[in-house]
Amino acid sequence: MSETALEIKNVHFSYGSVPVLFDINCAIPKNRFVSLVGPNGSGKSTLLWLLSGMRKPQNGEILHNGINVSRMNIQERARKFAVITQKESNQLSFTCLETVMLGLHPHRSRFSKLTRQQMELVWNAMELSGVQQFANRNITQISGGEFQRVIIARAIVQQPEILFMDEAISSLDISEKIRIHKQLRALMAKNGLTVISISHDIDTVNFSDDVLALKKGTMAAFGPPNEVFTESFFETVFNVKAEILPGKGFFIRDTI
Repeated sequence: MSETALEIKNVHFSYGSVPVLFDINCAIPKNRFVSLVGPNGSGKSTLLWLLSGMRKPQNGEILHNGINVSRMNIQERARKFAVITQKESNQLSFTCLETVMLGLHPHRSRFSKLTRQQMELVWNAMELSGVQQFANRNITQISGGEFQRVIIARAIVQQPEILFMDEAISSLDISEKIRIHKQLRALMAKNGLTVISISHDIDTVNFSDDVLALKKGTMAAFGPPNEVFTESFFETVFNVKAEILPGKGFFIRDTI
């Protein structure tokens, strides 16, 4: 039986008087790539912020290694979790190398010198994300897709147990998306990393181990893509007609 990365118990959340999530219950196993999917407004980003400790549920709890995530301080969370969003800021005058090095902060004192092992970690992460050639360039001088790869390298350097991605690779072309997925898979195999990723690109979700689907703030499905992706699932969650191609995926035919 696999260990649990996060246990979600009876979680509810509202923005003021507007309810967003209702009675979410789920156990996410360690060392899995989980895609969080659902229509716009279904609560995906809100759930990701709750799972990462950026927000607190009004009711229920989220546990990591038996500890309530809401009670972890910022430094504890930074040592356990890394979060990448689609809209990371690139307004600071940092080089790509300096930006990636920021991932070391949770694991070192403020004025300590970098060790050789830490610099190797930084360079390896940049190579993994394919941004080593941009090391000395300012982050304002690279493209949006290149900048997202720098941010992914920074998250790798952080050495998290769980990596949260909020449409973090949406600006990359399909070949880069596949490459990043493969590199994250390598890290998962090496370090036991768990990845939870919001995705609107349903085609790449087939690279996942599990799919967690939301519909109007409730959990519509959870499990491996080949079990979750049925014709009734696409009708219920996305209001589209789909043809399931056994062993190959699916084909979206039309709206309902």
